[in-house]
Amino acid sequence: MAEPDESSRHPQQSGWTRASPPPGPPQPSWGAPPAQQGSSPPGWGPPRAQPRPAPPGWGQGQPPGAPGPAAGRQARAARRRRNPLPPAPTGRRVLAVELVLVLLFAFAPPLLGLVAGALGGTQEITETTLPVALYVLVLTLVLTWAPTLLVAVVLAVRRERPATIGLTRPDWRDLAAGLALWIGGHIVVLLLSPLFAGLGTREVELLPPGLPTWFLVIDILAIALSAGVTEELLVRGYTQTRLEQLAVPGWLVIVAPTMLWAFLHVYQGLGGALTIFGLGLLYAVYFYQTRRLWPVIIAHTLFDLTVLTFVLLSR
Repeated sequence: MAEPDESSRHPQQSGWTRASPPPGPPQPSWGAPPAQQGSSPPGWGPPRAQPRPAPPGWGQGQPPGAPGPAAGRQARAARRRRNPLPPAPTGRRVLAVELVLVLLFAFAPPLLGLVAGALGGTQEITETTLPVALYVLVLTLVLTWAPTLLVAVVLAVRRERPATIGLTRPDWRDLAAGLALWIGGHIVVLLLSPLFAGLGTREVELLPPGLPTWFLVIDILAIALSAGVTEELLVRGYTQTRLEQLAVPGWLVIVAPTMLWAFLHVYQGLGGALTIFGLGLLYAVYFYQTRRLWPVIIAHTLFDLTVLTFVLLSR
């Protein structure tokens, strides 16, 4: 076969030029600026704007500001999540000393009272005068609320918010959870009371005898509200939070404060204290899982209110 000559290899050097392509459909001027775009060629329209990608969790076709199903599921999951544990406000050694001092201030008076009662014996009170009962009620409220005020001072000095110990903004979910814990607490007590009855229980006069009904109603409300708020704030809110900040194992965070709380009820007998321990475990586990204190306060207050009202009506 003959070799192609130089003119065929280099057509431009021989005077030849490449033929223009045959006419075809006009090409759209996609990238032309608006100033150079005139009327669209026949059969062509202006370019369509590309749709922006939807944000994560939005459904197709959702208008801006309208969350899709995924966003709703994420919001519900966020409400069920555990509130975050705040970081420790100071070093572990200082925090441990603070915890011990607060617990001594809170539990030393009732523990001394238990020891004195065990050494000197208990005496049945057959009748109480109104001035004496009023004095006892005021003294009880002072001793009950003093540790709570101390915790408030400690939080203020540390510049910690109430949410540190689980006192977040209350809402209807706290009320619903509190009612569920209240019912669950009665179930726990009904199941454990017969189980521990053989270990010894003691009948305790929860309401002083020989007093008018109107005073007993005030006494019931004061005792139930004070115990529900102060005990849960100190035992569950403050103590469990500090133990977690001290990196104590989770099971000990739940068990240790509950054991201390149950020990204060030994005056009801060993069986009664173990029953109270089971009730406290219910409250402690819930707070450990959610770090929301209002439901526990509601449940404890309603539980005491129910028991004391039953005692009053059964007279």
